[in-house]
Amino acid sequence: MADDRASARNFEISSVVSRTFELISKNIPLYAGLSLVLLGIPGFGSRWWQFENPTDFTNDDAVFQAAISPLFWLPMLVIFVVSMVATAILQAALTRAAVTSLSDNEPDFGQCLALGLSLIPQLVGIFLINWIAILVIWLGLLVPYGFLLDQLYGWEVAQAMMAFGDWKVILPIPFLLLPGLFLWLCWCVVVPAFVQERIGVIEAFRRSWALTRHVRFRIFLVLLALGLVIWLLSFPVNIAAAATLAIGASPLMVALISGAFSALTGMVTVVMLASIYVELREVKENIAPETLETIFG
Repeated sequence: MADDRASARNFEISSVVSRTFELISKNIPLYAGLSLVLLGIPGFGSRWWQFENPTDFTNDDAVFQAAISPLFWLPMLVIFVVSMVATAILQAALTRAAVTSLSDNEPDFGQCLALGLSLIPQLVGIFLINWIAILVIWLGLLVPYGFLLDQLYGWEVAQAMMAFGDWKVILPIPFLLLPGLFLWLCWCVVVPAFVQERIGVIEAFRRSWALTRHVRFRIFLVLLALGLVIWLLSFPVNIAAAATLAIGASPLMVALISGAFSALTGMVTVVMLASIYVELREVKENIAPETLETIFG
């Protein structure tokens, strides 16, 4: 335990960030191509469907009618499933590409994509286990909190308090979300461990838990910084999309912008998770990045 704590102190945020952008810059055609195919196309399809099927979310009746209509939620379900599968394939493909590149070999688009496609059942299982567990934790905390608000204020009053930003009802919510966030940090390198170490799904969860132990706060800082950058970048992207519509351009252009942004942010996030995995193997197990492919290839 003491050795694990000591090695965890060597986890360098700057190393993770620099390795992420080094990998992307060395293989930008491969990374961008995989991201555009696997995330850009679903992102484009989702945005285009929203333009073709607008819903007035300020109108309660319109929202209710949309919610009970299969024509609304069935395409949304299909988009969600396709996005989940595509993200899983991308994470597997880019993990293999990252390790191959760090081993001074040239990653191949077809081989990386084929690897991701061959692991679809296991990858989908990983994503479902991950997010169902987190959702159960969140619902287990938020639902009782909702009942408590109903008892204290009445549900309609509580909703109005939330709408007006009353700190008494809003302040506890982030704290209720923390356990789910903690679990996500514990399991953030499940896919890289599964893909690279050729282990089972459950064992991959155990590996991620062990690798991230004592380093989760630093991983949180890395991913928080990435999230803030993506959030800031979303403003000019949304402005560009609004300007495109304002000048009378086709919604197709806005959907293309949205798809490209989804591909970009997804690419950076997935490569950063792979870089976190590589850094953890290096500082905790003294396995140099260039030897990872030799050991588990």
